[in-house]
Amino acid sequence: MSQSVTGEETLFTLLGIYESANDQEIKSGYRRLARQWHPDVNREPEAPEMFKKISNAYQILSDPQKRARYQAGLAFERESD
Repeated sequence: MSQSVTGEETLFTLLGIYESANDQEIKSGYRRLARQWHPDVNREPEAPEMFKKISNAYQILSDPQKRARYQAGLAFERESD
């Protein structure tokens, strides 16, 4: 699940979770990908950048206020299209 139904990449699709995911599902998605992309484990050149993206997504989605603002922004973008 790297892109949503509309084809856009979101923080949710980056973590491989649904937009309706609860806190535990967000944490689980983050942990799974963090283990996979951690630069100490994954030697691919894009691993450090991917790990930063995953960490940023978790930072935003794990905070209820930041997640609400992010989802409001997504809804606004979708209405604008």
